[in-house]
Amino acid sequence: MFHQKKIRYSLVIAVSILGAAIANATEAYTTSSAWLRTGPDRSFPTIMRVQRSSTVDVIGCTSGYRWCDVDVNGERGWLQSNQLQMVYNGRRGSLSRLGPLMDLMILQFSFGDYWDNHYRSRPWYNDQNRQRWQNWQPNMSPFHNR
Repeated sequence: MFHQKKIRYSLVIAVSILGAAIANATEAYTTSSAWLRTGPDRSFPTIMRVQRSSTVDVIGCTSGYRWCDVDVNGERGWLQSNQLQMVYNGRRGSLSRLGPLMDLMILQFSFGDYWDNHYRSRPWYNDQNRQRWQNWQPNMSPFHNR
């Protein structure tokens, strides 16, 4: 009985934290059609294609505002910031320029936590290539600076 209450309490806290993160999300718009990815690099698998002019909720970005963790109609993933614009003081501008002015949250990508929280139910979650991404480091990909 005590164990069930503890689990229930933990779930309530987790849902509250997730809800707070999404509630603090900042709205942005895609400037072109873009691939939503499972991590902050072009080497990560894609989830879906996000159409140009789509509205996304930005949860936060990596240091330097190169990649942003976004929610697209309930689908979580990463987009390159050069594919996003925001509105600040009534004017649209690039996320990489406006992100620091709007004090967007800086995130540290943790593969295990992120995939466990967002992709556990996906058929490819336990894919044999998972280790490739599990050991990913920010400067590993030849696409890192593109």
